[in-house]
Amino acid sequence: MTLIAAILISTFSLTKAQESDTSKYQYILNPNSSDKECINDIKRAKTDIESGQLKVTETFGFTPNALRFEDELKKLSRELGLEFEIELISDVIIEGQTQGCYSAYMDYALSEKYGLNFKRDLYRKADSLFIENIINNNRLVSNDFCDQSAEPSNDIQINPSIKVKNFRIVEDSANQFGNGFPFIDLGFIIEKNGEIGSFKIDYWLPASQANRRYKNQLLNLAIDEMKEKYSTWKPGRIVGIRARTEHSVRFFFQNEK
Repeated sequence: MTLIAAILISTFSLTKAQESDTSKYQYILNPNSSDKECINDIKRAKTDIESGQLKVTETFGFTPNALRFEDELKKLSRELGLEFEIELISDVIIEGQTQGCYSAYMDYALSEKYGLNFKRDLYRKADSLFIENIINNNRLVSNDFCDQSAEPSNDIQINPSIKVKNFRIVEDSANQFGNGFPFIDLGFIIEKNGEIGSFKIDYWLPASQANRRYKNQLLNLAIDEMKEKYSTWKPGRIVGIRARTEHSVRFFFQNEK
């Protein structure tokens, strides 16, 4: 895995939360007395640390799966007797109040115990393990994490509209989400050889309550559409390596006129 590690070191971009910059701790050690949000978060971090809950943390907004190597990071953290936690940051900014101080104080505590570059090196190791698992353990990866996303092998754009022939769905013009039409987010897995399978519903909107009874029929229509028109894919790649990926495509349903 020496080559892979070298690739990752040259390509993996560290976030500000991972940079070895001592200046980022200055405010945490002496926050403004009026910054109650930050002060309370620091107190909470100190309480957790005193109870033996030293954590590897990351701050994110309301975006799922923000770290591609999160599973590997959790595993490595557990092996070190540490917990992993994501601190959610609101998009509502209050003047004079600082978010993310819980995570920042945990970073400070980690640097004091393990050294300034501990978190950076841990993240790099987790990303190396992530790549190793793709190669050796057929690890499943979200298509969103690929450097080169998976796409249909025929290079055509997916037509998101499917005509319903054998029954009549109800269109609800009052439902603006989806323009009044029911839709299904069809989830599936793209294997390293480009084959697709393991179909499931990631999300669906009936538009009208009357369409709920057609859920399975609409799912089957979406699966048939995928198998007939988009049966093989170019697999996703991470640092040039083929990956087994999970993906989702949204299909809208309309009555055939």
